[in-house]
Parts: sequence; structure tokens; C-alpha cells
Amino acid sequence: MRDAYAKRTRKLDLTDEERKLLTRSKQVADLVAVYGKRAVYANSVYGVGPTTASKILARMQDTEKEFLNDLFEAKLKYVTTRPYWNEPQAKPKLYS
Repeated sequence: MRDAYAKRTRKLDLTDEERKLLTRSKQVADLVAVYGKRAVYANSVYGVGPTTASKILARMQDTEKEFLNDLFEAKLKYVTTRPYWNEPQAKPKLYS
């Protein structure tokens, strides 16, 4: 991360991976600046990235219990769907 930021400040070319890393870091920093401690909690949950965290934080839950429940549901969704992300789509058989 530090190397990518240093390259950016020196206006050197960044690789795609470095660009993605800087974008993700900026998203997390923006969330923390706006939502504070809740954004840190959300981004520390396994399977919850900046995009999912922003969706959860935008719901503006009334209680801490609702907030934690939303984080748990997001983690559960990630854990249950992640194994299928890299599998090729099976083509349905139209005729036997």
C-alpha cells in the first residue's frame, strides 16, 4: 500500500492491482471519515468490503444490535455464496 501511494505521489505508472488497492483504501478512508467507529467495525467483518459496508452503514440502524445483525447477515451471505463464485456456469440441457 505504501509503495503504491509513493508511486502515485511521484506520478509514476501504477499497475492495475495497485490502482485497485488505492481505490479500495480511499473508499475505506471515506467511510471511516463519515461513519467513524461503525465503519471500522463493518470493514473488519470477514467478507464485508467497502461496498457492502457502505450499503449496511447507509441503512442507519437505530440500535447497535440491528447494526451487528446486519453485519452478521452480510458475513453469512458471503460465506454461503463464495464457494460458487469461480465455478463456470453449468449449461442447462435442453434435450436429452
